[in-house]
Amino acid sequence: DIVIPSSGHATPFPSDISVGGLGSAGYSLASVTLTDYSHTFSGDVLITLQAPDGTSVVLMNQVGGGTDLVHNTYTFTDTASSLIGSAPFPADGTYLPSGALSAFDHVDPNGTWHLFVDDRAGGDQGEIAGGWSMSFHGGVLDFETRPQYTLTVVATDAAGQVDNANVTINLSNVNQAPVYND
Repeated sequence: DIVIPSSGHATPFPSDISVGGLGSAGYSLASVTLTDYSHTFSGDVLITLQAPDGTSVVLMNQVGGGTDLVHNTYTFTDTASSLIGSAPFPADGTYLPSGALSAFDHVDPNGTWHLFVDDRAGGDQGEIAGGWSMSFHGGVLDFETRPQYTLTVVATDAAGQVDNANVTINLSNVNQAPVYND
């Protein structure tokens, strides 16, 4: 839960997600989702994502005007068709971030990612009650240097219900010649 005060930094500031166990190359940030976002004056809010190496991208910058947001979920991806515009603030959906997520291409995804949420004006408040999440695509699992990976698979159905499970992949003897059975 990220609590957005009537003015100033949200609590926690920043909100962090630690990523580990991914290879250091070949990953791209596919999307960032804000879940159950509410605010009484959406035009007050600036939300910025920062990678472990310090690269930053603005997801949304004081958009939506005076529209009340009530329990909305927004996904930001470079493949969306439009930016979130000014008032009236749109319903749940997938939108382009204010800055391009491609700025994170070729950034090692492992480490602590930070979401900075600021209310830039007084008088209104909100929260991101369901927190935030990221998804990555691409990447290479290097079994020559590490024989086991545990991945989290996240599935979302058409009704928006989310479930996840950990999948562990073990591979041994990767440097041996393959054996074919006739």
